[in-house]
Amino acid sequence: MNGYIIPNDGKIHTHFSELTRCTAGQMHSVLNERAGILKPYKSPSMDFGTKRHDEWRDESLKTGRSPKEFKAQPISFDVKADLVERELASEVLPNIVLHSRMDFYGEGNLIDFKTTTMDRRRAMQTYDKSIQLKIYAYQLMIHNYPVDKITYLIEHWTRDYSKQLGYSKVEKDFLPRYIKEAQGWIKRRCLTLEQGLAIAKEDGIL
Repeated sequence: MNGYIIPNDGKIHTHFSELTRCTAGQMHSVLNERAGILKPYKSPSMDFGTKRHDEWRDESLKTGRSPKEFKAQPISFDVKADLVERELASEVLPNIVLHSRMDFYGEGNLIDFKTTTMDRRRAMQTYDKSIQLKIYAYQLMIHNYPVDKITYLIEHWTRDYSKQLGYSKVEKDFLPRYIKEAQGWIKRRCLTLEQGLAIAKEDGIL
């Protein structure tokens, strides 16, 4: 499951990317992937994003700080690293374990790196609405890491990923209400997954 460490403990183990698809319209594909009928979706843009994430991870592990690309204007982002691509596992509901791998955490700021072909305005609107870092922040707090801010650091590219166009940033104070948002989202998606798995087992799919 996306390279996560999964113990054989009889519990349901999942991750954020899977939970985003635990909806009425996409549950079928989730179950087929778990059954090995479908292969996980991959694309050139995902492969490119993975490559850039690996480069940023390696740099931060070497320097102990956030990647140098984001230090320049107008981003001006430079933070000491406390966690770099650290995997966390949390039992968020009885017998349901959520696995996450945060890109970067330091000085109370939780960061996710994004590569995109969206223009700055559209990207900032998209990530401003994203629940991803609220989920990760909630999980960090379960493990006693304080979160003061959540930040998306965005690298913009041409559609063919041949030319880098610049950087943008979406940074928010982490508000107490985000915890309830995260808890509600996790509960809804995990229960949908649990129900889908139960039906799939009854039907002999799993």
